[in-house]
Amino acid sequence: MKNNAKDVYDKLMTLKEKILQRRLPAPEACLYPMSYLNMQDFLTLKKDDLRSLQVELMMQGLSSLSRSHMHLLYTIEHELELLGCMLDKEESAKYDAISPLDAHRQIEERGAFIKGQKEKNAVMLTLPSNASEDINFRKVLHKESITAVRINTAHDSPEIWKEMAKMVKNINQKYREACPLKIYVDLAGPKIRTGEIKKRTEPFRICTKDMKTFMLVPATGNITHLIDEEGAHRSAVIAVDDELYGHLKHADMIEINDHDRKTRFYKIDTWTRDQCTVKCGKKVEISSQTELKIQQDKRQYRITTPINFKMVPEEIRVFEGDKIVLSGKTALGHVVENADFKAIVSLKMDKHLFGYLKEQDRVYIDDGKIKLRVIEQREDELLCRVERANVSGKVIKEEKGINFPDSSLDIAAITEEDKENLQHIVGFADIIGISFTQTQKDVQMLKELLRDNNHIAIVTKIETNQGVHNLPHILSALSTWHNSAVMVARGDLAIEVGFENLAAVQGEIFDLCEAAHTPVIYATQILENLMKKICLHGLKLLMLRFLTGQIV
Repeated sequence: MKNNAKDVYDKLMTLKEKILQRRLPAPEACLYPMSYLNMQDFLTLKKDDLRSLQVELMMQGLSSLSRSHMHLLYTIEHELELLGCMLDKEESAKYDAISPLDAHRQIEERGAFIKGQKEKNAVMLTLPSNASEDINFRKVLHKESITAVRINTAHDSPEIWKEMAKMVKNINQKYREACPLKIYVDLAGPKIRTGEIKKRTEPFRICTKDMKTFMLVPATGNITHLIDEEGAHRSAVIAVDDELYGHLKHADMIEINDHDRKTRFYKIDTWTRDQCTVKCGKKVEISSQTELKIQQDKRQYRITTPINFKMVPEEIRVFEGDKIVLSGKTALGHVVENADFKAIVSLKMDKHLFGYLKEQDRVYIDDGKIKLRVIEQREDELLCRVERANVSGKVIKEEKGINFPDSSLDIAAITEEDKENLQHIVGFADIIGISFTQTQKDVQMLKELLRDNNHIAIVTKIETNQGVHNLPHILSALSTWHNSAVMVARGDLAIEVGFENLAAVQGEIFDLCEAAHTPVIYATQILENLMKKICLHGLKLLMLRFLTGQIV
């Protein structure tokens, strides 16, 4: 037993020496030097395979170090002291090491900027566009279980963001003076998206089973469209020539001939200067070829066609095996006839980024619902094959996110638009999040932009492979800012690292952040049709994870 203890002691001493040799001094402006050193110790530990040593430590009744990453050197020195007593060795030299109690206190204090001093966990709720107008939603914010609200600058406008902030301020003054809500604002970042798609008119049927009436309206200021919204009566609006609309005042019936020349007659119910309500009869299709007739003086017909149709994007439906072109040159995406590929999809992406993409790279569209593989690289374009879509196909829509998990794109996390938006939000933001943080340069840029507003906390969102790889440097950059945290954006991250690797990567992020005593925020997820689709759909609810490991 004593011989085994000596062997363990020697190995543990070697590990301690290696940790000390690899330590680098904390940055000059570092506010948490002990946390910085502990993070370095943890990174040194992760470089070696210590499984045999861990087993030997457990055989001696000691900690295996697997959960000691928050106070690593302290634990090693404590175990050396215990083994030294057993072996009658002199006490080894002690070095700067943070104790478990101080480590827990450190991370609790660093998380207080969002959760307060008393709470162990925090819940953050994303504000919808109509938050300031929705009375029921405002009542939810009165509850103390919600500790922060999130404004996403990828949506809405500075005016709406300010209205949201004003609403939160009023709630804090009236209902939450003791525990005010914090305002977290996400910068939109450089998310690459699908571009605009060519528009077309879309025919629709009226007088279907659940439609009782439809409306004719003057063309000026109106559009032809189907009313099929949740909570509304199913109906339709048909815009017609203004002059003909006036003659409807004296008509009793209207005749509609569709493109197949099927004739239907419908009774006019009421007429006003703004709209004419017509009772439904047999169903009929309304398109730009449809004819509408009204009889005047029992002999003369006035004929028109529906106009001002609501324009909708052309449907680009893809199936497994289809080829499509992702283009930085084409303004409008569209279906292509008589070509070796099905469609062109325009990208909102800087053209220089095409140089970072190569054949066999994976491409994911719309949170991973559609998977592509690059089969040919062209000038500012990529020819891709569809590798995953539903059996019934998937429609590529406008403004959907695109991920390139196999590519390290040289792109700054803070865009020019973000810099402009900062001017509107610094007056009310308590916390600002950097979307798609990839390097420490992204953190340094925001710190520079906030140099006159250093009371605002910074949160870096980790959602790419590059962000995971550079996390130690990102944490180092955060160590010079008084309030900071890391957010794990699991939706995009799962696409980047692969869903099968998400749990392991997420665990590594948590462990490294705990070693640096940095709080972690992460978004909850709904795993929809997980086994079939292997993709993530995010609830707009965020939570904060602390040292205790409790997640609420």
